[in-house]
Amino acid sequence: MYQLSDLQQLIRDRFLAHDKEYDTTRAFAFFVEEVGELARAVSRGDRDNLEEELGEVLMWLLSLANLHDIDINNAVARYLADPANEAPK
Repeated sequence: MYQLSDLQQLIRDRFLAHDKEYDTTRAFAFFVEEVGELARAVSRGDRDNLEEELGEVLMWLLSLANLHDIDINNAVARYLADPANEAPK
């Protein structure tokens, strides 16, 4: 299993040079495409495809974070620290 920061580094090492060939808009379009495929997997209840698409969405999310030099752990910590993001009681 991976820690989120380790996974982000793995994606950075493996894909950043290639991802830099895209502008951010194109990379974001790939992310949105994967989110659409995830939505279809959810609506179909296709567990195998759902697992695949969740992985692809996460990879593109980490690629976008890398393209913008954003540490995903910091982004998550910031989200969790905001009381507005607590689960409803």
